[in-house]
Amino acid sequence: MLFHDLRRSAVRNFDRAGVSQPVGMMISGHKTASIYRRYRITPEQDIREALERTQAAMAQNKERRVVTISEAKEASR
Repeated sequence: MLFHDLRRSAVRNFDRAGVSQPVGMMISGHKTASIYRRYRITPEQDIREALERTQAAMAQNKERRVVTISEAKEASR
């Protein structure tokens, strides 16, 4: 195991935990954003899950229907 492997894992964990990039850079010791992004490797599984969540959200939006305010008021009565 290399030091850089640990840094990669840390940066990936920061990303998953929602830690902002500036804070993650301070913790990991990266001096530039470009190097930090180089360590921010995204596994294929994370990409698949994000696409599945996006697809599910879009499917939900298809079921919605835009109505006028007056239609909404009448429907709520």
